[in-house]
Amino acid sequence: MDYEEQTYKNISISVQNELPYFSCKVKKQVENAKWEVEVIPQNSGMSVENLYNTIPVTIYVEDVNDPPVFIPPVKHVHIMENIAAGTSLTTFTAKDMDGSHTNTFKFVKGEDIDGWIIVNAKTGLVSTNKILDRESPFGINSTYRATLYAVDDGVPPLTGTGTLFIHLNDQNDNVPILEVNTVNVCLDTEPTFASITAVDLDLPPYSSPFHYELLGDVKDKWRVEPTHGTTVSLVKEQSVYSGHHLLQIKISDQQGLSSIQNLSVTVCDCSNAHNCHVRMARMAQMGPAAAWIVVLTVLIFIAMCLMVLLISCKAERKMIEMDDGIGCLIKTNTENPGTDCVVISSHNP
Repeated sequence: MDYEEQTYKNISISVQNELPYFSCKVKKQVENAKWEVEVIPQNSGMSVENLYNTIPVTIYVEDVNDPPVFIPPVKHVHIMENIAAGTSLTTFTAKDMDGSHTNTFKFVKGEDIDGWIIVNAKTGLVSTNKILDRESPFGINSTYRATLYAVDDGVPPLTGTGTLFIHLNDQNDNVPILEVNTVNVCLDTEPTFASITAVDLDLPPYSSPFHYELLGDVKDKWRVEPTHGTTVSLVKEQSVYSGHHLLQIKISDQQGLSSIQNLSVTVCDCSNAHNCHVRMARMAQMGPAAAWIVVLTVLIFIAMCLMVLLISCKAERKMIEMDDGIGCLIKTNTENPGTDCVVISSHNP
């Protein structure tokens, strides 16, 4: 029961037997046999008041703090992507449903996983916090979801929830790029081809079908067939030699927005293997002999490092000082032979 809708309610309570009430009247008494009786149902000739003990009850509803209510609880906003930060989106309103006393409340931002919005705590105005991108991984089907809370100052404080759906309209703000920029082409006397595909995060008409154009010196070497589409064929002419080739290809969307992509092409002999990567991987595999050579080389290198480490860690040898006075200075006050000074006497003998 809600206090704001009904402060009290009158009801009645009665009590009755689990088995239906009935009465019987003897019609004929027979000796040594069953008497004939007449069963009177509970509704025959008797009112409900006489059958059951009924008392009136009045229920009074006490008022408690109710959460604020958003009006409406869900809002949808349609805007163009890449609008400037600080752009106003919408204003949420909420109402305090308490009857006996009115609480004040404030708006608080709830779920906003990528931080797209900011909310004015007093007015409920919702604005953009950043440039919104339709291609963001946080949006689903060009739609971003955020929630708001209205928190009152009651005891205890309660919260109402509102939901905002931001629907983003597309702009041509992404260039087409190659889905895979590495392909393999077989070497043959006849022209061979490989499929290439471009992708664009924008929606039509800002994406496929694309226009492909090879740049540089590609005449009589490389061409694209057809030049329009999502997936086209890169054709190698017979004059192209085997090995690695780096091509530049310009890809434009329907509105002319383009990018220049590098395409790495490997031309190899496919007579033994249909896939160049498979063939190259098999050629790169080492046999048992080559593996043993590599292991032996590593062991020799480790042994040389250990030898160098042992030599460098030997104790430093010190010169043993010999007390012969030849070729070195000795820490002593004893004069060596031959160092006596001859003093010429100034007195006559």
